[in-house]
Amino acid sequence: MASPNQRALARAAGLSQTTVSLALRRHPSIPAETRDYIFRVAREIGYQPNAYVACLMSRIRSGNPPPDRGCIALLADAENEDEWLYDEIFRKIYEGMRERALESGFYTEPFYLRSSALTGSKINRILTARGIRGLVLAPQRRPGSERLSLQWDNYACSTVGYTWQDPLVDRIVTFHRHNIDAAYEKLVALGHKRIATCLPHDAVDAVNSNWLAGFYLWYHKCPPRSRIPLFVVTPGSKPLHRFSSWIKKWKPDALVTLKSDEIPWLEKLGYHIPDDISVVCFNRRLSSTMAGMQENFGVIGGSAIDVVTSGILGNRYGLPAHPKILMIEGYWADGPTVRSRV
Repeated sequence: MASPNQRALARAAGLSQTTVSLALRRHPSIPAETRDYIFRVAREIGYQPNAYVACLMSRIRSGNPPPDRGCIALLADAENEDEWLYDEIFRKIYEGMRERALESGFYTEPFYLRSSALTGSKINRILTARGIRGLVLAPQRRPGSERLSLQWDNYACSTVGYTWQDPLVDRIVTFHRHNIDAAYEKLVALGHKRIATCLPHDAVDAVNSNWLAGFYLWYHKCPPRSRIPLFVVTPGSKPLHRFSSWIKKWKPDALVTLKSDEIPWLEKLGYHIPDDISVVCFNRRLSSTMAGMQENFGVIGGSAIDVVTSGILGNRYGLPAHPKILMIEGYWADGPTVRSRV
């Protein structure tokens, strides 16, 4: 059921819409008794003002042209669109942002931070001139590679992932620990009893160490006889030789990996997948046919827009005193690299 509008409130109060409008703005021409009466009726009928419309009307009454509040700026750590959207993950996040913005009555526009024509001060001038009050810090390819000097008090902001650490804003991330747990639990349900895990060295500290934390929580829950130490792939350390020694020692019936880079090693060592060993990704590529956990990149992008539009419509701008993290669960995707051992 639609919320009562200002016209309905005027009818319920038995007053003109002009009087009600002035009272809701606490205009001094309206006596305090009348104003209190109108607010009481508003509570009784469930009237709630629309912050977006109120802000827009305020601009119109002041004689200033309404700003282009329909645009949400996407600040991308790239020189141009091709560089930004080279990866399928970034493309899917962008699609989620764009679609959710359109559903909410907004549209998105990318600004490329590595373009020689853009600086922090120039971005500020552009956004201010166009009245753009919402922005999303798109995920960086290299965490911490770009720092921005913006007038943050002017904007409702969000970001995707953990790559932007300065400034601290509300962020939307994958629920990595859930995804790892779900991958392990799926393998157990399929009858696997000796599940091994392999991580590349640069993933150990990535995503706020959530992949590493997920492994150790699972390791702790496993019966002691089923625990297999983590294998970390370190460059320049004869990884195939180390991997061969590790897998022959622990004899897993399933391998959980970040992106399945270890499959060529398994094949070189004579393993047949999935007959000899199942292989599962907990960070499955969108185009992959492997079994594993798929991150909800479109939902993540759309949720970043939701945070920004909520701030705009609620007139909440500036860096949050207590930044929030919204975690989005992934889902299991079947593939030919895993088989039941029940």
